Amino acid sequence: MLRLLLNFTLLLWFVVPTLAQPTIMISSPTVAESNDIVNLEVSVTNFSSITSMQFSLNWDPSVLKYLSTDNYGLDFLDVNNFGTEPADVDNGKMRFLWFDSSTNGITVDDNTIIFTIRCRAIGPMGSSTNIDITGDPTIIEVTQDGAEVTPTLQNGVMNIAANPNPTINIDNGKIVLHQNYPNPFTGQTDIFFEIKQSEQITLTINDVSGKVLYELTETFTDGKHSLQIKDDIFPTSGVYLYTLKIKNHILTNKLIVL
Repeated sequence: MLRLLLNFTLLLWFVVPTLAQPTIMISSPTVAESNDIVNLEVSVTNFSSITSMQFSLNWDPSVLKYLSTDNYGLDFLDVNNFGTEPADVDNGKMRFLWFDSSTNGITVDDNTIIFTIRCRAIGPMGSSTNIDITGDPTIIEVTQDGAEVTPTLQNGVMNIAANPNPTINIDNGKIVLHQNYPNPFTGQTDIFFEIKQSEQITLTINDVSGKVLYELTETFTDGKHSLQIKDDIFPTSGVYLYTLKIKNHILTNKLIVL
């Protein structure tokens, strides 16, 4: 009898599901110029039976100015869960503390946006700042079914474009690489450029590490042109670079895949 009870207990132990580690993610937006409004989305995956969560967000206050929070995606979450005292946010720090008042544990779908931080880009063209989940000043802590777990963190980056329409002048006139449209995008987008004389042009699209995802070399006549790019060449959402090369001249711009 004792052996049967032991075997039954072991069987129960093996069939009890293990909850996946929760992940907290911050979006990586790019804006066209300084003074634009920036929406930083904080989302989660594997958010199952979570009973409490706290952490801090840090950024460069010379590049980004905090404005407000909104778009709350959890029960018992509102503006009162954020520490936004000027002494903190003016120095690029924000506190966040939330708990499930029902104590039952909250579960949401993967990629649910739990809140959005509205900021203003104040840095110069071409500047950027990391948006990091840290323990400064509020330590990182997440509890699942009342037990503390270690979350996976995916930090973000906010970029201010160096030039929304990079331009160069060479012997045969001005060449302009326009911002792709729509941007950000899903499905497909168009990249626009202008040349003043028939030229062989190479267009490449890279990820931020420099890996080439797309390359086209072709001769174009003078005038305005567009190239349609589909999102199936991109492994994930995020910021990518597209480059137009003519002879030894290079123009680069950024696009965002949602």
